Amino acid sequence: LKYVKLMLLPPGYNKFFGRFRGFAEKKLVYKDWMAALARIEAEEPQYPVSDGACALGGAVDLNGEAGNEIVQAGLAALNNMPHRVGETYDDNGNIIAADGAGALIGYVHDQLADLLLTERDRKRLGDPKRLQVGMFNFRRDDPEAVVARLKDEVAACFTRYGLRPLGWTRLETNESEIVPARLPQMRRHEMLAFATDGVDRNADVQNVFKVGRRINGELGDVRIDSLALDRIVFKGLLTPKELVKYFPILQQMMALYIIIHGRYATNELGANPQPFGSSAANGEVNSIGGNRMRLTDLGMSVPFSHRVLTRGGSDSAHLNDAIDLMLVNGVPLHEAIIRLIPPALRKIFLTWLF
Repeated sequence: LKYVKLMLLPPGYNKFFGRFRGFAEKKLVYKDWMAALARIEAEEPQYPVSDGACALGGAVDLNGEAGNEIVQAGLAALNNMPHRVGETYDDNGNIIAADGAGALIGYVHDQLADLLLTERDRKRLGDPKRLQVGMFNFRRDDPEAVVARLKDEVAACFTRYGLRPLGWTRLETNESEIVPARLPQMRRHEMLAFATDGVDRNADVQNVFKVGRRINGELGDVRIDSLALDRIVFKGLLTPKELVKYFPILQQMMALYIIIHGRYATNELGANPQPFGSSAANGEVNSIGGNRMRLTDLGMSVPFSHRVLTRGGSDSAHLNDAIDLMLVNGVPLHEAIIRLIPPALRKIFLTWLF
C-alpha cells in the first residue's frame, strides 16, 4: 500500500518515478481507485496548527464609509497575531530583530490634501482626487545632500511621465521603544505628493507603473514602499505592537479600507516587509523560479524599463509586481489573481485520475 502514492503521478511526469511505475502497479492491491485514495487520505499524518505563517487580515466598512475606526480595527487585528511575526530576543528579553509588519491603507484624498499640501497647492490642484502619494524610504545614515539628490531624481521620473510632483514630506516616526541595536535597521520614510491629470485614469495607472519601474531599475539606493493610485503603505522591520506607535500618523489617518500583514519570513529573508503597493500574501510561492524567469524575459522587451521585478524582492514582492503588470494592462484584479495562482497540484492529479 505504501506504493499507492506513486500511482498518483501522471505518466511521464518524472523519469525517476516513471522507473518505478511498473513495480508500483504490481504492488497495488486495491482495484477500486476511490477506495485507495480514501485510504491514503486517512493514513496521512494530521499535523498540529502551525504558528509559523504570516499574519494577514483587513477591515472595511460595508457601507463604503471612511474613518479612523477602520485603521484601528485593522491594527487591532494585527496586534492579536504577534505569534505570527518573526522576532529575535536578547538575553534581557529585548527585541533585537523583527521580520516586519505593515498596513496598506485606502486613503481619503481630502484628508491627505490637508496633511500634505499648502493652501496654495490645494487651490492649484483643484479636484482633491487628483492628489496621489508615493511612499519611499532611504538609508537613515545617508547625508542630507545624498538624500536630496535622490529625491530630485525620483521627482524627475514623475515629471518625465506627465505626473506633477507637489512636494516631499518626511514621515514622523517614534523610535522611543526601539532598542539602539535595531536603529541601523530602520529606514528614513518620505512621502512624495504628486498630481495626475485626472482625465484618463487608465493613462494615470500606466504612468505611475512606468515611474515605479524606472525608479526600480535606475535608482538602486531608493526603495519604494508603495506607489499606486489611492493607497499608501506604512511598514518597517517592526512588530505589530511597534508599528502602531512607530507611525503616529496612523492615529489620525482615515481610510476606506486597510490590509494588514505581519511577516514570518520562511523561504526568503530581506529588509522589505509587506504589504506592497497592491497586495499582501501569506505563504510561499512554490513556482516563483519559473515565474521570475518569465517576467525577467518580459521585462527585457518592455520599452520603458528593463525591470518588471523589484530589485532584490521576495517571492511575495514579485507576485505583487506581476499583479501590477496585469492591472496596468487592463486585466481585472480577480482575473489576475486566478491567472497567477494555479490550482493545487493535487487537484491536477485528481483530474487526471478521474
